[in-house]
Order: sequence, then C-alpha cells, then structure tokens
Amino acid sequence: MNLQRTLLPLAALLPAAALAACATPVTKDELQQPAYTIELARVQGAEEDPQAQSFLSRAEDHLTQARKHIKNEDHEQARASLTRAQADAEVALGYARLDATRDDADATLVQARNLEASLNTRR
Repeated sequence: MNLQRTLLPLAALLPAAALAACATPVTKDELQQPAYTIELARVQGAEEDPQAQSFLSRAEDHLTQARKHIKNEDHEQARASLTRAQADAEVALGYARLDATRDDADATLVQARNLEASLNTRR
C-alpha cells in the first residue's frame, strides 16, 4: 500500500517528462550528425550510384524538413525528420561503400589475372 502511494505520483509524472523531452530544442549535435553522414556518403561516391543517390536525395530532403521544423519550433517533428535523414544517409553511404568495394575487388581480380598470365608465359 505504501509502495502504491509512492509509485502512483511518479507514474503520473512520466507523461509530463516525456513531453518535456520532446519540447526540448534540437541540439547542434543532433542536427550535425545526419549532415555529416550525408557529406560522408557524397565523399564515398553516393552521387554516382543510382540507388545511393536516391537515398542521398531523400536524406537531404528530410534534413531540409528538419530545419524547417526547428525554425517553427516543432522539435518532435524535427527529431523525426532527423532520424529519417540519418537512416537514409546511412543507406546511401552503404551503397556507396558497396560500389567502392566492388571496384576494388574488380581491380584486384584484374591484377590477379594479369599476374597469372605473366606466370604462364614464363613457363
């Protein structure tokens, strides 16, 4: 019974605490993380791959939306847009890295074949 008297007021405070967290302004770090990942995807060549470019474009759109929400002080929507921007940027980065890995693998295969051909001609 004593435990109920203690927990009940605390339980009533949880929704208020959750709302307060949503109303907290978006931090600089929260805004910079998706922007950084977008830039990293660009540097890794995401603009050269159609699939990566699609996700990169979506990430940029979500980041733009997040900035508008921040300007309008709609922090909950801003965070949702930032989450989507980060996710799409990470997918774009993954596709870009996959392409780079394929290119490296193709180059290594060409080198191996050239070496094999060179060794076969010496015999």
